[in-house]
Amino acid sequence: MRAHRRSRTQGYTLVEVMMAMAILAVGATGIMSLQTAATRGNQEANEMGTATRISEWWLDRLRLDALNWRLGGPGVLPSPAMFANTLYLNGMPAVGGTGWFIPTAPGALLAGNALGFNGNPASGAGITHFCTQAQLTWVYPGTAMRSDVRVFWRRRQWTSAAGAEACPVAPDRLDFHMVSASTILRYTPQ
Repeated sequence: MRAHRRSRTQGYTLVEVMMAMAILAVGATGIMSLQTAATRGNQEANEMGTATRISEWWLDRLRLDALNWRLGGPGVLPSPAMFANTLYLNGMPAVGGTGWFIPTAPGALLAGNALGFNGNPASGAGITHFCTQAQLTWVYPGTAMRSDVRVFWRRRQWTSAAGAEACPVAPDRLDFHMVSASTILRYTPQ
């Protein structure tokens, strides 16, 4: 009778082995899906950080451009002559705002308006990942204007093949992630 009891305790049954394998498979599946989610979250955070740096870069360029704003101040009517020496502010109308426009970096400067995955300028053959647009609006005509910059990139589920490498004029928030930043540009007497 003792020999019979000893043989029952010396191994695992097929049912026990199958249950252990099922528990191991469920755990491994959970770990793999967690790894996939963490990788996706890390990539989206990287894209958000790159887009934020690009928007800050463009705001800095617009602030620098505002230093060339030669005429202005309280009581001065806005005119094109105010911005004759500027690269980006020269399209500012006398009243209202510019609407969204695509700023272009002159020459071979970095951080143009169409950028690759790492925020570097996209070559003619490269795929554009980040797109940049700016908007200028008078706050106090002749004295101060608001500058808005938005940087956007495609969401993963975006499936349109038409214009996949081009920056759209009016991006839809359903198809694109977007980062926006604003600042006030003021006339500074020389």
